[in-house]
Amino acid sequence: EDSGHPADRKVHLEKFQMCYKNVRANHAKIASIFVDFSDRNRDVELVLDFVCFLLYSQDLSEASDPQKYEDAVSVVGDPKVTQLFQSEDKDAHRGRLYELLFNLAVSKFQAQEFRTAQRVFQTCLIYSSLSESGEDKANTAKVLRCLALVLCNQEEPEKVIDHLKAAKDLEPENIL
Repeated sequence: EDSGHPADRKVHLEKFQMCYKNVRANHAKIASIFVDFSDRNRDVELVLDFVCFLLYSQDLSEASDPQKYEDAVSVVGDPKVTQLFQSEDKDAHRGRLYELLFNLAVSKFQAQEFRTAQRVFQTCLIYSSLSESGEDKANTAKVLRCLALVLCNQEEPEKVIDHLKAAKDLEPENIL
């Protein structure tokens, strides 16, 4: 049983990093095992560290980029992991995860990788809607507008309008 101690977290993180790097054929399985471990362990910092590893590690080849982004989204989008970030005492961690994901989604949009951007923005939407704070509502509206841009590029006008209406509902003082 893990004590939540930073040294224990580091050991667990290193184990998952090594598995992910060395088991090339089945990264999704390692991500799934990580989700189950996180659910039992209840350590949001470990989740953040593993997601940072997936998104920014120089040890992972560029060829695996689409897979590591999919795995990051599958980890943080899993209801077991989302639940870890729901309590108010996790606001700072949730905010950090939201920023990581939002920045990734924007960079994928700018690179015209619209499917990846859409999946990551949808995951951002989950985390921005976990709280009813004013900042989270503003983040939710921002993500909805970004999703509308992605959907414009995918030629889905009805969904664009729906997302813009939902963003407007969250910010009635905003005229756009």
